[in-house]
Amino acid sequence: MYHINPSAFSAIATDDLVKKMSTAEMACILGLNPMKVIGDSERFNAEYARNAKANRSPDRTPPPLKHDLIGNDELGLDLGSANALDIIAYAEASEFIRTSPNKVSLKDAMDAGRELVRRNFYKVGRFAVPKVSLERSFKNLTSNEAKMADIGELAEKTFNNYSKEIGDTSLSYYDASDDAIVIVDRNGIQNGKLSMEEFSSMVYKEYNEDQKRRSESFFGKFF
Repeated sequence: MYHINPSAFSAIATDDLVKKMSTAEMACILGLNPMKVIGDSERFNAEYARNAKANRSPDRTPPPLKHDLIGNDELGLDLGSANALDIIAYAEASEFIRTSPNKVSLKDAMDAGRELVRRNFYKVGRFAVPKVSLERSFKNLTSNEAKMADIGELAEKTFNNYSKEIGDTSLSYYDASDDAIVIVDRNGIQNGKLSMEEFSSMVYKEYNEDQKRRSESFFGKFF
């Protein structure tokens, strides 16, 4: 039912199940084992709770993480993106603890999780999109930090231009089950989907045009 009608599924399923299904889809896109991601995340939650109990802390669950993604830095992440990224980050934190040769703090483990998320996602508007999906059209590009910053900026510009053409996109979000951006206006009315394949192509075109402008500007200084 999740694949047939995600909205209806969300309406009748528990919030925890919806979060896990969405995260599982996101993990698959990243090439991760979804069951391992969810299991590792739950193990980290248990480890955090044990540590809190030992220290007599009332906070028995890990805090929501602040994800410093490349892209839009003016708007906060939507709840769906934030929940999925937290689960992926907690899973990496659990793996970091398991594989570290020395004892590590929970903070260091969570930082490792946040770094994994940062390397694998961009932020467009209020939602996160997988790096592998956004860079699909950039086949021969090695995306280092500087290039990721350029791509993130142009992705935001591209989506803003797209929004101007079709109207309000205030509540749009990324749907991992379709690997697409669901276009939703501020009244909650859905106005179609923009596949990541098409969006990646749009950003790639903008990227090439931007590179051409930079080259012309650079060589224009000498001629």
